[in-house]
Amino acid sequence: MSPLLIILGACASRTPPASVTPAPEWTTEEGQERTRIELVQSMLEAHQPDAALKILNQIHASGFTSPELTMLQARALREIGLQEDAEALLTQLTKRHRRMPAVHNELGILAMDRSAPDEAISRFQRAYRLDRDNPEYANNLGFALMSDGQAAEAVDILKAALLVDATRIRTRNNLGFALVADGREQEAYRVFRSACSEDEARYNLGVGLELKGNLDDAAAAYAAALNHNPDHRSAQQALQRLHTTTTPLEE
Repeated sequence: MSPLLIILGACASRTPPASVTPAPEWTTEEGQERTRIELVQSMLEAHQPDAALKILNQIHASGFTSPELTMLQARALREIGLQEDAEALLTQLTKRHRRMPAVHNELGILAMDRSAPDEAISRFQRAYRLDRDNPEYANNLGFALMSDGQAAEAVDILKAALLVDATRIRTRNNLGFALVADGREQEAYRVFRSACSEDEARYNLGVGLELKGNLDDAAAAYAAALNHNPDHRSAQQALQRLHTTTTPLEE
């Protein structure tokens, strides 16, 4: 039940319950806007930002506005490539809602997109401090730290994220890469293996080693992946690349 219906119910408390029949939530103005916002969220999850923006424009035209709506609009703008417009919206939003962690998280993503790791880390840290129970914020902070060469710090944050939600495969893989970067290959392999198949775990280990510049060990890991799955195309391509170049993957 929406807050509006709760308030109306409280105001009508002297009316006998049998005579009060609240309208279904979806028929109220607030309920209808909530339904449309949920539709926008579904469209963004389905990678349909253009369709999401059309719905958002309709909601704006109706006079409805909220921080959540602005967040969704910024996300849609980012996904269609209008990062500067998205960042301008979010920067304005932080002036009114400084303690809204989702805003800082989205600004961190935008900073990563434009290769500004220091700013991204600062934003992700702010989001994480405001909501330590959100594993997405911890995952993003850990990834940014790892990308900035702070592998040990990334490992600690990513492990904390998994304590909140151990089912997040992306976080497990990020932890594995951070462990490789920190020189803890055996532990990294165990983490990769907990998230995926044997051949994928060996392949991920190879990617981490190649990014680190350990080309011989990376080649061995790719070969091990192919031993478990001769049809692993990415491992085939990686091994061929290592045989024809001495240049490691760019981070």
